[in-house]
Amino acid sequence: MTSGSLFAQGITGGVYGNLPAGKDIAAEVINPATGYDSTVHADTNGHYSVTGLMPGRYVVKLLRGGSVVDQRDVMVVAGSNSPAIFSAEAGNAKELNAITVTAAQPPVNAIDVTTSQQIQTWNATDVNRLPLLNSDLLNVAAMQANVTSITSSHGASPQFNGASGTENRYFINEFNMTDMQQGAAPDKIPNEAFASISTVDGGMDAKYGSALGGVVSGTIKQGSNDFKGGLVWEFNPPTGFFNENGKNIYNVNGSLVTANQLNHWSPSLLQDYWVSGPIVKDKLFFYLLGEIQPNNYGQGVQGATPTTTYNGQYQQLNESRNKQLLGNITWNIATGHTLNIFFDRQLNNFSQSQYPLSTPYDPSSAAPALEYSGANAWRSRMLVANYHGQIADNFSVSAMWGTSQQDFFSYPQYGINVPYVQVADPDNNNNTQTVSNGASSLYSLRYRMMGSRVDFTWDVTDNHEITFGGEQYSPTMAQSNIPNPNSWTYSHCSTALGPNEACSINGQTINPLTGQPFAPGTSYVTLAYAPRIYYNSSPTYGFYLADSWHFAENWTAYIGGRYDNYAMTDNINVKMYSKGNATPRIGVAWDVHGDSSLKIGATAGEYTEGIPLYFNAYGGTPGQGYISTKTTYLYSGVGGESVPTGLTQVGTVQGSAGAGLHYLTPGQFIATSAQNAKLKQLQIYAQQKLGSNWVAGAALFTSELTGLPNIDSNTGSSANPGQMYAYLKSKGYPNAVLLGQYLITPGKDITIPVQLNGPNSPLTMFTFPNSYIGYPSLRRRIYQLSLTMDHAYTNDEPYYLSASYTWRHEFGNTDGTTSYASSQTGGLANTGATAYDGGLSAPGFLQGAAGNLADDIPSTLKVFGYYKFAHQGNFLRGLRVGGAFTYYAGGPVNCLSTYPQNGNLAIGSNQVNNSNAYYCNTLQSALGGNPVSSSILYTRGSYARLPSTKQVDLDIGYDWALGKNAFSLDLKVLNLFNNQTVTSYVDQITNNNGQFNANFMQPNTFQAGRAGQLVFRWQYN
Repeated sequence: MTSGSLFAQGITGGVYGNLPAGKDIAAEVINPATGYDSTVHADTNGHYSVTGLMPGRYVVKLLRGGSVVDQRDVMVVAGSNSPAIFSAEAGNAKELNAITVTAAQPPVNAIDVTTSQQIQTWNATDVNRLPLLNSDLLNVAAMQANVTSITSSHGASPQFNGASGTENRYFINEFNMTDMQQGAAPDKIPNEAFASISTVDGGMDAKYGSALGGVVSGTIKQGSNDFKGGLVWEFNPPTGFFNENGKNIYNVNGSLVTANQLNHWSPSLLQDYWVSGPIVKDKLFFYLLGEIQPNNYGQGVQGATPTTTYNGQYQQLNESRNKQLLGNITWNIATGHTLNIFFDRQLNNFSQSQYPLSTPYDPSSAAPALEYSGANAWRSRMLVANYHGQIADNFSVSAMWGTSQQDFFSYPQYGINVPYVQVADPDNNNNTQTVSNGASSLYSLRYRMMGSRVDFTWDVTDNHEITFGGEQYSPTMAQSNIPNPNSWTYSHCSTALGPNEACSINGQTINPLTGQPFAPGTSYVTLAYAPRIYYNSSPTYGFYLADSWHFAENWTAYIGGRYDNYAMTDNINVKMYSKGNATPRIGVAWDVHGDSSLKIGATAGEYTEGIPLYFNAYGGTPGQGYISTKTTYLYSGVGGESVPTGLTQVGTVQGSAGAGLHYLTPGQFIATSAQNAKLKQLQIYAQQKLGSNWVAGAALFTSELTGLPNIDSNTGSSANPGQMYAYLKSKGYPNAVLLGQYLITPGKDITIPVQLNGPNSPLTMFTFPNSYIGYPSLRRRIYQLSLTMDHAYTNDEPYYLSASYTWRHEFGNTDGTTSYASSQTGGLANTGATAYDGGLSAPGFLQGAAGNLADDIPSTLKVFGYYKFAHQGNFLRGLRVGGAFTYYAGGPVNCLSTYPQNGNLAIGSNQVNNSNAYYCNTLQSALGGNPVSSSILYTRGSYARLPSTKQVDLDIGYDWALGKNAFSLDLKVLNLFNNQTVTSYVDQITNNNGQFNANFMQPNTFQAGRAGQLVFRWQYN
């Protein structure tokens, strides 16, 4: 028996089934397009399987004495096995049956009884016929109801089963191309290059590591013996009926905050050109694709940056251009041995030009002369090699090696020798005025990921299939950020509630110049300084071992485990952190009738994740340590280039002023109790085949996340002690010095080195008990029910349908590796770049933090499908009509504020400007001048609920052929009825000075408006 284990993110697939009993019975598997031909026999249980097959259409022939007596046509897709089952009567036939089964594309949730996992797969043909604009890994993965869509207010990445968007892993041809700086989504690969996209979002086996959310895998198209070529043109219209602007956003006083209605989009035409075919027949094949993205075409989703935008000061013209070339080379070395090499290169340039407005938000008042221009350049490249080898009938190996690199450079018009000065409006961020156009910083970045893996599959017996292997990845980041020494922001106390509203500046209410309370509307200025020059990496490695045990007829158990080690290195490549975890994975699958028509199964396991690469930044810059400060001043005048004069400092310096060390060693930065995050997961499911092409499914899912690490910035200073300094003083160390901020696991004691007797004393390990510090343990719990119904497109039944429904309850005190607690920044608060959760800046902020989390969306319904009039007359047979319906019940809304400082040291000196506490008040009380209550807690998610969102999408297409040329034309329209429901509110009731936020509970983001696209395809066969 040929090995049957598969990796869902793999580039190969397989065939499995039963063979009739009898002498000289065998199965021959053939792919005419590539010349593949292999003959296999059944094991003692009557089962056969063939893996390592390149995706495509295969013929499986039943042989009796060398003669073909029956056959099946099968579509093989990457990452899963397709059934080709023969009846017992077929083995007694004398010759080939007159009727054979036509190959059907497996449905999204295909029944694969060879694994306890559940894998969803979408092929390129179906994706192209659905109403998706610029479809890529992200929006295809979001088509199931258990995935929160990228169009939600909760961030830019799909959230699987309630996990945050930075807990996913993204693979291209088995290579992990996730941006590990923060766990973010990868660079865009053109949709036309994908043969299929697969997801695994629960019950992942031991081959998978470092994914607490979902795994999204794309397989690049391959060449064959048939020469093919084609093009795809995607036309995006200008602003109008098929490209609606979003709604304007106003604050509580009716002042315009975001002028979305003034945005203008220029028309654009994305162009893909591709060719594929043989280099050497039956042996060597190629696939090449070039893509040109002209101006106004964002990476991934059109609408990322309008061509023209307006604010209170400028008309801004934006230009984004992208060129991309990729290729895939496939070598059939011998039967059962293949080598695949994929390469990709992207060039992206973005520029902006600003023209001053004499009247805010008035396009006609734009000056003809350019005031400022700047540009960014992004370069990306990738190389991946895959090998699959059938070493023996019962032993196979697959291997992958890959590398990717991204380089980013900024090109401002003016350098850091010219001051960068802005004037901010505390009640309207869009009214910010730039009065000196120097660069805020000179920035460059190089990010690189290198990785490899090897997997072995050994059929020890007919009932035991052992899989074992390992992987290693090494993401590295070199970053330089040279700040402008004159980076000033003028502001003033808000008077949104009236001219006599009390004034607080940087946590102070008394004017240091007069000794009296600050006058209402007092002006002040802040100086920001955040240098970065560092190189660091987060190397990881993992090993796994598992057994697929066929312990009874039609029953398969999966028993496995893996070990993962996550590390971090500093600027001089010294290992700062290295911890490992062993995690078990188990599962069971029951092929109830033995014919792959009904599968019942369950999976359980633990999963871990390391620390995002950006956390290494807290190791600091050589000679400085970590520095990110804001200093607040009163000023008496304004000098040349708008730089303030006559400065008087107000309050303490906010942020971290550096440790003065060459670099921070492991013990100087990371508490000994810090650990990797861990997720426990359980899923029970069933899949039922209905008729020839329908599959229904149901799944119960639950998970619990614990142990998230975080940066503790609540250290304070000797001049303004926070909790740690207060505790040191209580233990007899009034002159103790802390080195900066620390990586900790909240809820555990913090043991770190401290200079107990002043800055020149030696470092001594010191423990701060959590019973004093007060951080609760971080937890996220999810309960979920999902129902699915899928129909595969066939010639006999020419329609496709994928329908899914999910009920979910999600609660706890952390959203995960991305915090969605605040919608102040478009529904997305801090990510792994600075802290997992802005509320984790001080224990006081976590009072009331336990409650309904951002993805506590009770009901989600998604339906995608299309119908082709294939059985109609000559003209109508080319017509297709497709559509989609999406419904989200409203998610929870928070109310966040500054923490009411009551002298209990729950807030450190550098937390004055943090508005992430859950002490809040009603809007009526806030308008009365009392936004923060010292006793009223609106626990997380309890302040309100968002309205539900509904969306209808449309695709009308037509296919026709002329000789060897195939054409199609599609009109795609998203949000057909232009519903623009609120998807987030501004939920911070105070600004950073503790005054009422005039934008509180005003709409922050809306459902994207109607967008259309015209797509033309031509293919030569």
